[in-house]
Amino acid sequence: LSSDIQRRVAAVVTDDWQYLGRLHWQEDARSRRKMFDYEDTRHSNSSYPSVDDLRFYLGSHATMIVAGQLLDTAPTYRSPDTTEDDFSEWFRSYHDLSRTDGYWLADRRDPIPLDVLSWKNDIKDADWPSSVRREDID
Repeated sequence: LSSDIQRRVAAVVTDDWQYLGRLHWQEDARSRRKMFDYEDTRHSNSSYPSVDDLRFYLGSHATMIVAGQLLDTAPTYRSPDTTEDDFSEWFRSYHDLSRTDGYWLADRRDPIPLDVLSWKNDIKDADWPSSVRREDID
């Protein structure tokens, strides 16, 4: 079953989205610029990384496409001991895009900053936090 899911996810990325890359870390410009560490992009099957790199972004969105396709064609499993089916529980626990107050995460979007920060494309090195000034945050 998991190999079928992996095949379907790969087909979404390569066939549907026409992505021709290899999903290697070097394909993400932020990785090449060293804007985040390995620990930033590390995740397990049940958690999101603190930073989405290109590979995670494409994989997680393609997984949701495949989940939607499967929901159209196959029933979900519900244990006799629970009130919620396994898919709904998994989705709500790890991937739900709504807040606890019922609003979508996108409802909390702040306006785009008026000023473009000159240092935003700089390479992140060991002392990059000390290069951020109070005026940059304000």
